[in-house]
Formats: sequence, C-alpha cells, structure tokens
Amino acid sequence: MAERGFITLTFDPSYTGESKGEPRYVAAPDINTENFQAAVDFLSVQDNVDPEKIGIICFANFLQIFHNCHVEIIKKYVIITA
Repeated sequence: MAERGFITLTFDPSYTGESKGEPRYVAAPDINTENFQAAVDFLSVQDNVDPEKIGIICFANFLQIFHNCHVEIIKKYVIITA
C-alpha cells in the first residue's frame, strides 16, 4: 500500500499483540472502539494525511467496532472475509 502512495497504520487493540501488559486476551469491544477512534484521530491530524480521504481495510469481525465508532470522517472501507 505504501508503495502506491497510501499511508498505512496498523495496530493491535489493547490487551492483544506483543505488549507484556495485563490483562491479556480480553475481548473488550468498548476498549477496541476507543482504540479505533484514537487511531483515526491520530491519522487525521498528521500533516501528510488528508482527513477527507481516510479509509479502512478490515476483517469482517472488526467491522462492528468500526460501526460502533460513528466516525463520519471515514467514507470508504474494504471488508476482508475468509
């Protein structure tokens, strides 16, 4: 994506990924929603990002988090299903 001019951001929601923090392996939709909103907020204030062109690529199970956010800035998204 970056080679084609896209700015990309990937993240692991809280309580997952490589961090050593506790608790671990917790499914927390409200916290995941906050994580997603923070990521969009972070991108939207970067000098090299046009906030009107922010989009997402997500797995189908992450789509509910996206819908919970009510982030109007995101106009386009792609869903990956297995």
